[in-house]
Amino acid sequence: VSRTPPRVSGVGGLMATLTDCTALLRGRRWDVRFVMRLPDGAHGEIDSVDNPCKQIRIALDQSPESMLDTLLHECLHACVPDLAEEAVDETASDIARLLCRYGLTIDTVAMRKALADRKAT
Repeated sequence: VSRTPPRVSGVGGLMATLTDCTALLRGRRWDVRFVMRLPDGAHGEIDSVDNPCKQIRIALDQSPESMLDTLLHECLHACVPDLAEEAVDETASDIARLLCRYGLTIDTVAMRKALADRKAT
């Protein structure tokens, strides 16, 4: 099944794809999945680093800025699982704010459409 991947755009017309993928974070393999929504209105969730099939799940029902913050937040948990929640929150938000200042944004509309199209097939 062919599908057009969602885009991330930024400074100088930078375009990249942002889809479900496998990421290597500090030597551990993680499946990154984008879902329409998560239970209890959560923006993101992550499995235990001990789980053999580790997943990071990011909800699409948030603003582009919030989604970037959430992705960074969950990746920080994957990289440094013992880091205090306050440090994870602050660091993810600071980096997301900086990236947004440089024009990076996530095309959440295209991502929602791609996910709906994928479910329809």
